[in-house]
Amino acid sequence: MFMFYRWLQLATVVSVWGMSFANTRSLLVDFSPLEILWLRFALAWAVLVPVGMVQKRLDALMPVERTLKNEILYVAMGITGVAAYQFLENCAIKYSNASNVAILVSFGPIVTAFMVRAFTRNGHFSVRLLIGSAVAVVGVALVSLRGCVEVVSCPIGDTMAFCAMLCWGLYSVLLDKVNAMGICPVVAMRKSFCYAVVLMFPVVVYGMTEQGHSVLDGLIRVTIDAEVNTARFSKPSVWGNIMILGIFASALCFVFWSSACRVFGVVRTTVSMYLTPIVGVLFSVLFLGERLTPLSIVGGCVILTGVVFATLKGNVSRAIQWLNTSYGVWYKLKHGGLSVRKPKQSRDPGAAATRSPSAVAQKRHCGRAQRQEPFDRSRLSRLSRQQRRACP
Repeated sequence: MFMFYRWLQLATVVSVWGMSFANTRSLLVDFSPLEILWLRFALAWAVLVPVGMVQKRLDALMPVERTLKNEILYVAMGITGVAAYQFLENCAIKYSNASNVAILVSFGPIVTAFMVRAFTRNGHFSVRLLIGSAVAVVGVALVSLRGCVEVVSCPIGDTMAFCAMLCWGLYSVLLDKVNAMGICPVVAMRKSFCYAVVLMFPVVVYGMTEQGHSVLDGLIRVTIDAEVNTARFSKPSVWGNIMILGIFASALCFVFWSSACRVFGVVRTTVSMYLTPIVGVLFSVLFLGERLTPLSIVGGCVILTGVVFATLKGNVSRAIQWLNTSYGVWYKLKHGGLSVRKPKQSRDPGAAATRSPSAVAQKRHCGRAQRQEPFDRSRLSRLSRQQRRACP
């Protein structure tokens, strides 16, 4: 039951993060990437603040000493995984196309595996992981391109996407250290969100100025005009998207992600991020009316194959053996040739005779034949040919 709950948490994270791309894309029409980022994680921090009321209970369950080292870890997590990664990914989509960003970010699990192995020395890294990740990257490319073979290179956007991937790898290393210290995921996320919001506030203030409007083509622009804010915040869809990104995609999913990394390991959990493009495509088809192309279906199958192969714990031979055994049993049952294995014969003839039904029937038949008693031939039909020959 415990493992089922953790798998359910991981499935929730993959599903919500896969759908969050559509919410972010919808908000980018009226808001800048910095405004979306700050509103999203400020709301997530406000949601996790009430957890401070039960701080004593959480500390009693997982007592951790409050030191400067822990606070530095929270600050680093807020910078790398919250502020830098999210902002660079949104900016990369602005400068480059979404296909390039999706393909470059899909190398994140491989980079994360290298970083975790290099900094912590306890990461699960193998050739099987590389092969499965490479297959999944090919699947992500097929899903992202959607039949458009032409890939336009944009140095600024591609560089931002690559830096975002590195930031997520560093965040994974820091998260692995926090989990190794036994810190509660809710407490760690609440503090990292708080530091991220505080550190982004000076940039938000700079984005309110006229000079800040022109930096990075308006990517850090923050509008304080009352009429503009009234017009865009009066839309119910805006509030719905902000609530989804802040409560579910940030507060809930980051806590679930930390819990999953604690149980399954950072590297194996990060491989599940390959499934987010599949969820994004399905969400776009079902709710946004987009068309599902055959190349997207093939790409989704390739992603699933790569993820399954990369996450297997060396049980490939056992899985093949199980499939062969299952097919053999099914074939024999279908053709009526399934044979039941006979029980092992004991060294003691008397004990074997008492345990084996065939031996008991043979003994009774032989005794009746010697006494010339009438014998029911229906019982004789149940004996094997060798057993009938053994009788006088």
